[in-house]
This record gives sequence, structure tokens and C-alpha cells, in this order.
Amino acid sequence: MRRFLLAALPAATLLSGCLVTSQVGQGPITLSPGVEALYQRYLDTDEPMAFAVTADGSGASYYYCPDRYGCRGTERSSAVQLCQKNFGRPCYIYDHLGEVIWREDLPPLPEG
Repeated sequence: MRRFLLAALPAATLLSGCLVTSQVGQGPITLSPGVEALYQRYLDTDEPMAFAVTADGSGASYYYCPDRYGCRGTERSSAVQLCQKNFGRPCYIYDHLGEVIWREDLPPLPEG
């Protein structure tokens, strides 16, 4: 048993670097018509994984994977990184695995 734990520890340490999660958005949000259309395209993919939006709802990017379980663990950070690269400002998770998780009942997150 002890050998298994020692062998598992380095693997768990390496995997922990892959499990970066990105912050779920919060506060009132209205998606622009273009973002609404992009969100529908995301939902129409075979395996929607994560959808990230700018705080004002004017920009968004998404991540999907043809093999859902082969891509788990990086979908949130991948969607946020792509969104921030495309729009040059903070992005937050709006949807994860086809379910809206944005928290409109909480105050908005500070920009930047």
C-alpha cells in the first residue's frame, strides 16, 4: 500500500497542474446578439465543454471536445484563455458542460 501511495503522489502532483479552474462569472449579464448566436453554436456541438464571456456579455469564446472524457480538466481554462486572447480583457465562465453556471444573484466581479 505504501508503495502505491508513493507512486501516486508524483502523478497527482503533475495532474494538479492540469486541473486549473477558471472563475465562474457573476452579476447581471446580457449577452449581445452575436454572443447569443455563438452560445447556440456551442450548445449545438456534440460535446459542449465550457463557454466563457466578457463581463459585459459583448465577447465570448467556447471550448468543446469530440471526446468529452479525453479533454476533462482543462476546458474552463482553455475557454477563458481563448476569450481573453480574442478580446483583451477578463473573461469568466458562463456555461460548463451545457449548463449555465453564471451567478446572476451575486454582485459583479471587479474588472481586471
